[in-house]
Amino acid sequence: MVVDWIAITQALKFKHSAFSAVLSRNDKNAENKKQMNTLSLIMAIALSWLFLVPNNNSNNHQNQPTSTMTMYNGDGNNDGKQQKNVLGTPLEVCCTSPMTGFYRNGSCQSGCRDFGAHVVCARMTQEFLDYTKSRGNDLCTPHPEFNFPGLKPGDKWCLCAVRWREAMRAGYAPPIVLESTNEIALEYMSLEELKAYAETSN
Repeated sequence: MVVDWIAITQALKFKHSAFSAVLSRNDKNAENKKQMNTLSLIMAIALSWLFLVPNNNSNNHQNQPTSTMTMYNGDGNNDGKQQKNVLGTPLEVCCTSPMTGFYRNGSCQSGCRDFGAHVVCARMTQEFLDYTKSRGNDLCTPHPEFNFPGLKPGDKWCLCAVRWREAMRAGYAPPIVLESTNEIALEYMSLEELKAYAETSN
């Protein structure tokens, strides 16, 4: 699993702002400030645990890609719900070489631990890889500790929906495979926007 630290930081800042807004109403003494600092520390520890503790149960699915995909909960266990793509049909495999997906099973499945929404099946281009690296998300460098091989042009990978949308708006979005892109992506951009970058699955 590759950690998108920019997304985590944004989430942490949002949570911190929410707590600050509540506490600031009565922020007349040192005790409230102490409470706010304690809550911030607890959030930071919790987020670190969620993103860095290995999801060992998901390894059971890594070498079992199928043409249609089912939903996995935060522990990597199958809860029996079939996920669909943006076309409303069963979600297809994105890529098994390199093995992609939040659960490293070849699919852009998502679950309650996938805070980054790794749901867009995209084919890497050098233009996109250079752009996302400039934005602080280096997808070219391997990170074995996160089971990440490093990507090159031509590889397909399940990208974070926000990251792909950002690249689209900047003019660097890579082509995508609609049949392998999770319908959750429609919460971030329209089907028309996705179709404009579509390629045929193979």
